[in-house]
Amino acid sequence: MNDQGADVLIYTCPFGGGAEESHRLLYRAAAQYTGAAECRWTISHGPKGKPHFTQMTDVHFSITHSGAFWMCAFSDRPVGLDLQKHQPCQREKLSKRFFHPWEDAFLNRRGYLNFFELWTAKESYVKYTGQGITEELENFSVVSQTGEFPHLAGVQFRLLPWQKEYALCLCAQEIGAVHLTEL
Repeated sequence: MNDQGADVLIYTCPFGGGAEESHRLLYRAAAQYTGAAECRWTISHGPKGKPHFTQMTDVHFSITHSGAFWMCAFSDRPVGLDLQKHQPCQREKLSKRFFHPWEDAFLNRRGYLNFFELWTAKESYVKYTGQGITEELENFSVVSQTGEFPHLAGVQFRLLPWQKEYALCLCAQEIGAVHLTEL
């Protein structure tokens, strides 16, 4: 554990889709993360649906998948991770509908080029808090009133470089070292 923040290990691998495959990958990654021969822990869900291992309260994880990839962040503290493949969409329309006015103004000033980075920051935050998408996305901002991005009091965000056509963001109370590894 790092006194400066949560050290995070992120596993990544190709993903064909489906809950069954995602659970299989989660158990495989959890076994590697903990050094266990195999992982047979029970997955429970918090009040808003955030998954956790019932038997391992000191192992926190956050799963994400987009495009052809699956990822899972592990730490000894709560984390949120989101991956989004860049794809054609009506960025301005989506921003005005789902984002806080500060976020929409930020994106507008930049021609909506940071749309997916902002989206992953918001999603990583609701995964970190356990609120999930049930929280109204326009009710909080990951852009400060002065235009700083990513920013939200009480948490840290880290936009992680990965593949050019993807945005990847990690959220935790404090973030220490981050390592990505293939599963």
